[in-house]
Amino acid sequence: MCLGRGQDATQGADRRLEFALIGRRFAECEYDVLRQLGSDSIEERYEEARQVVEEGAHDQDPVLEESLLESLGTSYEGRLQTAALRTLLREARTGERLRTDERAALARAGHATEAALAESIRSGSPLTDDERIALEQIVCTRLALANPAYVTRGSARDSGAATGATGTAGAATIGRR
Repeated sequence: MCLGRGQDATQGADRRLEFALIGRRFAECEYDVLRQLGSDSIEERYEEARQVVEEGAHDQDPVLEESLLESLGTSYEGRLQTAALRTLLREARTGERLRTDERAALARAGHATEAALAESIRSGSPLTDDERIALEQIVCTRLALANPAYVTRGSARDSGAATGATGTAGAATIGRR
């Protein structure tokens, strides 16, 4: 659903802001899938990406930003606009730094682009450790920019709330040779 709504918003089928925001939530699904497949470093990688986003938040004018956000109001549309603006601000402040890390991870894995990595995965060849790291970096960048408040299992911010399945026991481990 998330992917379809995001595509609708970007391809013009239905350009409502709500659909664009739902599409951004796909990063949470990607993260959870990798975690359940036994990705052993994804939680740490997400925390690192989230820290970059938090550090970028310090480069803001809090009075100006809060005034702008308050002006959007508390109606449903206002809350959607606030969420979109916050996402855009995170992207503007820290997106390039995180994407530089992404490109470096892709290069170490021998791929020029995310699409090239995806093609390699679809070909059925086993993931190398560098490819696994690049995949985790891409997913964690998306998640940190889309929802840095996402509570992950095992994080310091995890208050015990259910965020999906609670363990990876018995799950296949990705990237192992």
